[in-house]
Amino acid sequence: MPIYDGTSTGGTRGCGSRVKGGIYLCTGLSEHGSPLEAFLIDPVVPFDAAPGESFRTPILRENPYIPGVFDAYVWVGESFYPSLVDYVEETRQKGASRRVSPLLDLSKLTPGKSRMIFIHPKAYTEHLNLPANGCPKAIEDHGKDEPCIGAHWHYAKSLGSLMTGDQTASIGDVTYSLPEQQDAPEDCRPGLFLALPITHIEFEDNGEALPKSVTEASEAGYDVLVMHDPQGA
Repeated sequence: MPIYDGTSTGGTRGCGSRVKGGIYLCTGLSEHGSPLEAFLIDPVVPFDAAPGESFRTPILRENPYIPGVFDAYVWVGESFYPSLVDYVEETRQKGASRRVSPLLDLSKLTPGKSRMIFIHPKAYTEHLNLPANGCPKAIEDHGKDEPCIGAHWHYAKSLGSLMTGDQTASIGDVTYSLPEQQDAPEDCRPGLFLALPITHIEFEDNGEALPKSVTEASEAGYDVLVMHDPQGA
């Protein structure tokens, strides 16, 4: 079974710190990987959630285009990440890490095909706005005829992102730059904004046997890293 010792990425994430015994779906960083913009969902896809609906641990849903392949849908809490930009910029520097319930059936995930699909409660808007820095996916004139995710970089301050200067904000120990700020549209609601591959699974060592779900994920083909120094969530 491919289990490796490792060292945590370190630092502080917007969602807090890791816990012993925690199971985390991860997307690692690589100098040979694609830029983060390749994984943005642009335009954002609305997510039809009931009023007040959210989920603390990811839920599995079958990919509508690939029968038999399940993706993990991840709710990004607004109290931790006021804007989707906070999560994107943290991921750009640290990669993604999401804790899951030990009861989640990880054997349903398919290495190389299953993804984490991220939902933010203020991601979707029908408002048109041309991003000052252009469409992050380089779609020509994006923002004129349909909403462009790049406009969210203008709304971070009004949604409550922690500003450290006129053009800078921070999340955890990550600082990032912003263009000129505007008020966020009033129609912002839940939407899918990011789809990342699940590169591996991390388990924060608690001195006990691996949970059954982690063992099954390893048997399915995922690399499992046993971590001994809980830090970022």
